[in-house]
Amino acid sequence: MTAVSKPALIAASRAVSLSDLPTCAVRVGVIGHRPPKLPPNEEPKIRESVRQVLALVQDFTKDLVRSNVGYAMYEPKLWIVTSLAEGADRLVAEEGLNLGFGLQCPLPRERNGYQQDFETKNAIGAFNKLLSQADAVFELDGERSGKWLEPEAYEAVGRVTMAHSDLLIAIWDGDPGKLGGTGQMAKEALQEGIPTVRISTQNPSQIEFISSAFAPVRDWDNALRHALTRALGPPASAGLRATEFLKNKVASIGGNDSIDAQRDQADQVASYYAKWYRRAYKTVYWLAALAVLCAVGGSWLSAITGGAAPEWPLTALELFAIITILLVIWLGRKYRLHERWLEARVLAEQFRAWAFLASIAQAPPTARLPPYASAKTATLDWTGWYFRARVREQVMHSASLTPEYLANYERDLLRVVEDQAKHHSEKGKARKRTFEQTELATTILFALTALACFAHLVSRPLFNVEDAVFLTTLGAATAALPAFGAALEGLQAQGEYQRLAERAEGMHDYFLSIQESLSARKTNSPSYSLLANLAHEVSGVMLDELSDWRNLVRIRILRPV
Repeated sequence: MTAVSKPALIAASRAVSLSDLPTCAVRVGVIGHRPPKLPPNEEPKIRESVRQVLALVQDFTKDLVRSNVGYAMYEPKLWIVTSLAEGADRLVAEEGLNLGFGLQCPLPRERNGYQQDFETKNAIGAFNKLLSQADAVFELDGERSGKWLEPEAYEAVGRVTMAHSDLLIAIWDGDPGKLGGTGQMAKEALQEGIPTVRISTQNPSQIEFISSAFAPVRDWDNALRHALTRALGPPASAGLRATEFLKNKVASIGGNDSIDAQRDQADQVASYYAKWYRRAYKTVYWLAALAVLCAVGGSWLSAITGGAAPEWPLTALELFAIITILLVIWLGRKYRLHERWLEARVLAEQFRAWAFLASIAQAPPTARLPPYASAKTATLDWTGWYFRARVREQVMHSASLTPEYLANYERDLLRVVEDQAKHHSEKGKARKRTFEQTELATTILFALTALACFAHLVSRPLFNVEDAVFLTTLGAATAALPAFGAALEGLQAQGEYQRLAERAEGMHDYFLSIQESLSARKTNSPSYSLLANLAHEVSGVMLDELSDWRNLVRIRILRPV
């Protein structure tokens, strides 16, 4: 990839409003023990270790913003994501607030019911004081079983915490523990690839960086910097491509950074470049056919006029067609019509999936190409970074999962599914119609070519036709008609109408089955876990289809016929 100087990137960045670029953001999740597994006499040392980790995150992000123009030149947004249980959760929340971090608080149950976990007035007062400082509160629908909530409630809130964490602090004794406990959450975090810093409750001065790929690392600070660089650092093209996308005059979010606004912006940009890309390749194919027609037409015109008519006008027109083809291809590549279309479409569809996952505090999946394709498509890497940066800078959705909220969400999810089914039905029908019409036209052209060839062969021996004009015209037709047939087949291949029609029909059938399943449900109180699993299934299918589509069309760049 061509290196771009930092001054050039800074100039490009400043051409865009700084508020439009992503703000560097990090969400630090917390899992850990409550008293008595968190020894009170070790609390000062635990706090000191927590401060070291949070200070490193703070310094790293400030340095990243200063040295990299992919982000807005603002102070990083830093959050602690915690359910504010007694012990580790509150300890990290307090230290984070002291350093200027914000709070995002997923709770296993609505706040009043959750308070029953805390035995003293001081504990309840501390909980409410911290909760009042939170930027977002998401209250789950956990059930109580005796003194404590059911383990599934703690498991659910732990998973929401991890879904909104770029880094996890685990204040943990290393015990595998029980359902919903620190040990289970730490194991799942490693499986999900979330960088995790462990502070031991037995030896709090000992900080370890742990990951699924390596044994615990005592050199935790360098390991953490490396993990943060991988998670937050933009690829080489990101600064230039993000500013190129954001300063596009086709669409602007106008300071509105909501998920829907960003989806609409990307959608409009994708539609705009798709339109010009399709116009460009159609122009190339039709001009190629015209060039053949001009080449044949010159000879035909000379033959039927006995050389009286000049050939140069058709030769000039042929030259004009060829030069125009080269110019269209050059301009299309210069302005990256194909790449901009793919990049914006990938962003739009990821924002579309995120829009309905965010309202139940679920993390959106990221569209990925298969490994064999990713190595050849470095220019698309910035879209994954950009999308994840936008996800990080948005606070968790604030809501309380009452039965009414869940019922409303189920209806919203049903509308999403209905819209997707309708979209794929319309796209499938349109592409199938285009494919069938193109196939019919191509068949007619080649049938006429065959007829012209046959007529040319039999006219003289069977019917004693000696008319030079007639025979020359037949000969010209046998050359020109296939050129237009080939142009139609080229358009067919470039547009992938048949394969895209079949894929759209399959997607329509899938969404129709989900729609029927949701519509047939009788209960009025769907569970959070049921809706979250279904939403993830729907978003996963949408993103799988997007990745498959991108892999299919990524090679369809503009090129000479």
